[in-house]
Amino acid sequence: MSISIQDKTRIKNSIRNMVTSAGSQVLLGIVSFVGRTIFIAHLKTDLLGLNELFATVLYVLSLSELGIGTSITYALYAPLARNDTAQIRTYMRFFKRVYSIVGIVIILLGICFTPFIHNFVKTETPITHLELYFLLYLFGVGMTYFFSYKQILLEADQKKYIPSFIICIASIIQIIIQSVLVIVYKSYGLYILVFVFCNIAKNIVLGLITNKTYPALKNKNEIVPLTKEQYRSLKNNIKAMFLRKIGEVSIGSIDNILISSFVGLSTLGLYANYQIILEALRSALRVFYSSIAASIGNLCAVETKEKAYSAFTSLNFVNTLLFSYVSVLLVVLLQPTLTMWLGTTYLLDLSTVILIAINFYLTGTRQMVLNYHAAYGLFWADKYNPLAQAVINLSVSLLFVRKFGLDGILLGTAISSLATGIWIEPLVVYRFGFERPVRKYFFTYIKLLCVTIFIAVLTYTTTAWISFGRFGTFWAKLFFCIWLPPFCYFVVFRKNPDFKNLITLIKFNLVKNKRNSH
Repeated sequence: MSISIQDKTRIKNSIRNMVTSAGSQVLLGIVSFVGRTIFIAHLKTDLLGLNELFATVLYVLSLSELGIGTSITYALYAPLARNDTAQIRTYMRFFKRVYSIVGIVIILLGICFTPFIHNFVKTETPITHLELYFLLYLFGVGMTYFFSYKQILLEADQKKYIPSFIICIASIIQIIIQSVLVIVYKSYGLYILVFVFCNIAKNIVLGLITNKTYPALKNKNEIVPLTKEQYRSLKNNIKAMFLRKIGEVSIGSIDNILISSFVGLSTLGLYANYQIILEALRSALRVFYSSIAASIGNLCAVETKEKAYSAFTSLNFVNTLLFSYVSVLLVVLLQPTLTMWLGTTYLLDLSTVILIAINFYLTGTRQMVLNYHAAYGLFWADKYNPLAQAVINLSVSLLFVRKFGLDGILLGTAISSLATGIWIEPLVVYRFGFERPVRKYFFTYIKLLCVTIFIAVLTYTTTAWISFGRFGTFWAKLFFCIWLPPFCYFVVFRKNPDFKNLITLIKFNLVKNKRNSH
């Protein structure tokens, strides 16, 4: 079966995005670990928690963004596929105007919130200049909205490798400068100032690159006004994405605010150390599903539903298998990793680690479904789902936080995902996107979930006896994790067509690399 030129282009762009993103994330991950280690060594744990709280509050305030970015990305897929520059210019002009308003709104909301920031900080030692720190952080985030809107065009046009590279370089420069200033001056204020300047500079550079990549955008004379149907579709998608934004905020941001308010800023600081490892893993896995997002959008825009569904089954199986394996690694290796990195002083309870792994799995296995959900523009079909998830998350977290502390908050997140997210979104994609029954998806999902639980218990109990000191324990357990879970996956799924395709692809790349090395 021959591969069309469009398919070859999608594959080429996806591979380029993956390779660039993977290299960027590995390099950035290493530098981030070094920077976090320096931060912990020279500044208080409370300040680490404060940094997480600021990021969380600003993410909550970004609800005013209304999901415009995702809606515009979906709207751009079709004109980019047709090379309709006039329509692209129309959407980008609209995007610029709205994002400028969003930036102003976020800054104003942040200023109004500043007098109340201390109410969300539970700490034994008062933090001086708290409001000033928050205003600096606010300015650094709010100003980016005046420049960052252009980045969305690169991502929608399957050129995610460009912003990935620029963001990686800017972040590394930022971490290096911050680390030097923390060592020399031990100043959290200077740490935030560097964040402000680097964040703004990064977005300005991305804007300049977008202008150079798409010079036709400068032609303001050939702009076609949005039709009533396009405007209505965009308006509905933005409304639906606003509700989805609430759900996204409830998953992570509300959790951090509750930890800071009810459990303590120091606990949030400890949890932040786990989060940096989780984010490094998410970033590595995000290379897979986000690098192909634009290609999926193009596929759904120009190809048949049968072809889109065929691609989905393979991609979703690989995505779920990846998150299954990494979730097992979290249960077994997260504590030894923290011990090797920072020592036993910064460890949380094993029950917390298990809940972290559960939430990681439940969130991660939804990603490919969400890619197709966005590609088909199904924002309106399940618009109340994220709102229901937010209400459940907040209610359960508040119910359990006083008795179980951090575990109660993480339990609320898990229950909210089980109650809504993991079954409503696939149902919508199958019904309105693929137009076929969803039974097979749920059967595969439940099977993989049971396999994941079994392998996690087996691997943990098999390695529980290992204790060879701070460094030896990690490497010994890693040895078992390298071969035991993959062996189990092979035994269970060796006859699965998607698993066979994955093995074939791995063998092909190994042989190809071996030939190239000679």
